Amino acid sequence: MLMPDQLHSVPTRWKVGLVACLFLGIFGCRAEQLNNSRGYPPERGDLWPQRRAVLFFTTGMDGYIEPCGCTSRPLGGVARLASILSEEKEPSMLMDAGQLLLPTESLDDMTRPQHLAKAQYLARAFRKLGVVAINLGPPDLKQGTSFLMGLQKEGSVPFVSANIRPRKEGGLSVARSRLDMVGGIRFGVTGVAIPEAAAATSDDIVALEIAPAVRAEVQTLRKDGAEVVVVLAHLPVADAQMLAKAIPEMDILIRSPGTPIEGVPQPPVQIGPVVIVEAGQRGQYIGRVRVVVPKNRSERPFVLDDGGAKMEADKARLERRIAALQKEIDLFGVDTSAQAAREARLQVKRQLEQRLASLSLPSAGPAGDAARLELSLIPIETSVNEDDSMKRLLSAYYQELRTMNLSRGDPEACRLDSEDAPIFVGTDKCALCHQEEYAFWQNTSHARAWATLEREARHYDFTCVGCHSVGFRKPGGYCILDQSKPYQNVGCENCHGPGSKHAAAPVPGSISRADTVGVCAESCHVPEHSDMFIYESYIKKITGEGHMRGGSE
Repeated sequence: MLMPDQLHSVPTRWKVGLVACLFLGIFGCRAEQLNNSRGYPPERGDLWPQRRAVLFFTTGMDGYIEPCGCTSRPLGGVARLASILSEEKEPSMLMDAGQLLLPTESLDDMTRPQHLAKAQYLARAFRKLGVVAINLGPPDLKQGTSFLMGLQKEGSVPFVSANIRPRKEGGLSVARSRLDMVGGIRFGVTGVAIPEAAAATSDDIVALEIAPAVRAEVQTLRKDGAEVVVVLAHLPVADAQMLAKAIPEMDILIRSPGTPIEGVPQPPVQIGPVVIVEAGQRGQYIGRVRVVVPKNRSERPFVLDDGGAKMEADKARLERRIAALQKEIDLFGVDTSAQAAREARLQVKRQLEQRLASLSLPSAGPAGDAARLELSLIPIETSVNEDDSMKRLLSAYYQELRTMNLSRGDPEACRLDSEDAPIFVGTDKCALCHQEEYAFWQNTSHARAWATLEREARHYDFTCVGCHSVGFRKPGGYCILDQSKPYQNVGCENCHGPGSKHAAAPVPGSISRADTVGVCAESCHVPEHSDMFIYESYIKKITGEGHMRGGSE
């Protein structure tokens, strides 16, 4: 039975259908056979040997709408996510476990407007995708409840939380829980987050203790007929496992923010009857749980079929360790002084390769009439077509960025420490004297760095341009995007620093000898953006003959 404060979530088509059933009583029409989540037609339950529904979930989106695009295997993007959802053949619903709208990083005055605009577009996108529940994570609250209320006034944003409550009546709308019928199965959904973290972000909310709040909602949902209880939890791994042990009445705990993108998402863990799942971060994957329930009864606990997820995670970890060892082995080369260290790593590599080869294929999942959860983790790869309507939505966002950011900036960040401090002059200025080096540079990927942004309309994105140009938001550089022309692309001064003094007096002492390891690996070629980065290999690609690597002039 739906609770009074949940009736607003029942679409008009369901209300009309219920009235028709009461008055006509034909075709065995029953409320529980209607799907109020994705608009599927009424089902005749007696025709199905089992009831089936698909639960899609995201974890730790962190305000991301598209992948960076600089990795060897770019993953993510809400336009591709939309295509995956639209291709699902079975009744389904989408939910998010928290940290959807805003990033965990601090928002400064320069980047805040674009992050807020992106949050608006994410809310619109998930509304178009038919999301039924969004757990409130502390990052979502960092701009205050008034911002979230604005999103709700624009359209339905179904926040849910058992322990994060609005302080005042008439404030942010947050359901304690909700009951949805999908594929003839009653799903109860609630949410939870660490109270201390949530309370620290906003004075407009009250944060309750986790376990009592969740227990009360789970019990209410069971009393109201929920056959599958889902808890959306913005919690660390240990806290999520403790909650699963404390409240075995739940069935699925979806944990956010999930494994960082440079790692492999953790396979599901079953603690007693509770299955804990996640889908990584920043929208690289979407989780899919196919719930199968026998026709005439509910059963707990559900049997977990992870589709070989644990084995695949083990394989991925072994492959990464083998690849890392191979990099070390290659660096040793034929150096006889390092032969012992090289041989030791080769031995470890052989052992890991044997373990990798020994991993067996997953066994067949549960069969027959068992109530089960079939889990899969779907990578959102570039091979997935982008949904046209979502592409138009994103195009509008990038156009808004142009209007918003082109003439904005942070001049204070570019202010010089002293009057005689050097300034950035741009790569073309360097080319006047260093013609051979400039000719070599023009054939490198660094010389096309700005063009890669323009192709994707991201050259108005403050979070992108710093790694695709010279001197952005640095003393003596540029801080306004419409002044970027002389500084576009990655050039000499990214490694050597501002070159005005050297241009005026071209002697070795007037230019810095760059710590290129630090410049490359600690600023732009970080694992989440450049997963294949190997300094010794990359540096050879951007420096020509006579260009002193590691201390270039």
